[in-house]
Amino acid sequence: MVLPRGRLERATLGVVVLLLVGSLGMLTPSIRGLISPAPSPPPTPTPTPPAPQGVLFADELDRALQSVVTLVVLNDSGLTFGTAVAIDNKGYLLTSAQLLQSARAARVVDNTGGMHAVTVIGIDPAHGIALVRSAVVSAVPLPFGSTSSLQTHDPVSVLASPKNDSLPSSLPGAVTMVATSTTVDGAPVAPLFQLHADLQTGNAGSPVVGYGGKLLGIILPGPRLPAINPMAAPIESAQTDLLAWHGVSGTALPLADLPPGLLLRGSGEASPNPSAAASASLSGVQPAQAKAGQDTTLVIQGSGFVGGAAASVHFTPLSGGTGAFDGRNVAVNSATTIACLVPGGQRVQDYAVSVTNGDGTPVGGTVAFTIIP
Repeated sequence: MVLPRGRLERATLGVVVLLLVGSLGMLTPSIRGLISPAPSPPPTPTPTPPAPQGVLFADELDRALQSVVTLVVLNDSGLTFGTAVAIDNKGYLLTSAQLLQSARAARVVDNTGGMHAVTVIGIDPAHGIALVRSAVVSAVPLPFGSTSSLQTHDPVSVLASPKNDSLPSSLPGAVTMVATSTTVDGAPVAPLFQLHADLQTGNAGSPVVGYGGKLLGIILPGPRLPAINPMAAPIESAQTDLLAWHGVSGTALPLADLPPGLLLRGSGEASPNPSAAASASLSGVQPAQAKAGQDTTLVIQGSGFVGGAAASVHFTPLSGGTGAFDGRNVAVNSATTIACLVPGGQRVQDYAVSVTNGDGTPVGGTVAFTIIP
């Protein structure tokens, strides 16, 4: 059948309109995309430093804590305490240089509660490191690590003596900055690294350890403690000093009193301050050493000495072993000096010297004395 011309034209026009409308419907999304901006991507959150995590397994922590002791120091700032770490099995301990500057007396409290005299081998303020020696038989040396590969956010642990109940034995931390130069009391020090860890004043000298319980650095004191972002001297700073100090005999210090507020685990109370309990106290002895084979006159210095028949001087081995003895011919010369005779033939070792006044009252504190071959 053939449509009339007019109807054919109208039919053709209708088909064209239908095709055009269909094409526009298919193109609409594309056109809308061209004239409408794409939605903005969600903002990328700013990364935050990871929370500090411990780096030691339980057995590694137990082993590392055997290396750490408490160091009590009497210096120009008064009676205080910090921390030290054993680096060998001969009694050598690393700690903070600033803790020992101007030190007039010191003692080590080991992890059994034993008390030991201190000999200062060397102090390096530029690197923030000091080396002391003490008769610590219970300390296990901590192996050296390396800070050469330390990066920001690396986890570490800061240790304190497990006998010291005034400080947490282990605190998690994270490295926040490496290779930083700074000053201590206005003097420049070698490059340090910084941590994020909530430390106290007693953490001065604390070891910073990494994976495997290896020693990475020593916490510095001063205005940085108490602090959440303390500085630490890298262990590499100590290695040159240790070579230079090899064979140095050092300077023996009198025994310091235990500071009030130092709480030792197992004691149940803060350590007493002997000087506060009595007006009489000891400050030193001259000479600090005597040869085993000869008699030596010893002059004990202090305050509040009282003459009388009960005056006595007692020598107790710092190691806790045998060999204790009493001084002879005790004479109270004045309120500040007492003299006695140290008889020859005594055992070669370090001693704590204690005094009883002539009225029978004990004199506060002890001082260190050594019998040498």
